[in-house]
Amino acid sequence: MADAFIYRRRVQFAETDLAGIVHFSRFFLYMEEAEHACLRSLGLCVHTKTPDAVISFPRVGAQCDYRQALRFEDEFEVHVSVAERKAKSISWSFTFHLPGAEAPLATGSITTLCVRMGKGADAMQATDIPPQITGKLDALTD
Repeated sequence: MADAFIYRRRVQFAETDLAGIVHFSRFFLYMEEAEHACLRSLGLCVHTKTPDAVISFPRVGAQCDYRQALRFEDEFEVHVSVAERKAKSISWSFTFHLPGAEAPLATGSITTLCVRMGKGADAMQATDIPPQITGKLDALTD
């Protein structure tokens, strides 16, 4: 099994509901933040210019299962790995933990599609993930 990238964060007051619990929708933002931090750690970006195109990774699927609440001021970790990589897509896996805790707070996934950015009606076209990106993602692939 590959090593996961670990993204650390603290819950902000504005991210909680009236009960002081993180609103469920925030977990999707946390996953996206963690994905972007992971890509940056590999010298990559979710929106990359190559010599012949701009490559981006829009989301085509997302889900999250919740097991425990996160509260204002909680510090937490998001463990990020690549669950599956196909020629044109990446399925990311996310596991939320309190530092040092074994049981996850939540688990989630996001599937992204590699596209070449253009103009007009064909603004995005699915394309194979460039080798300079897949090579760097290998360290995170389960």
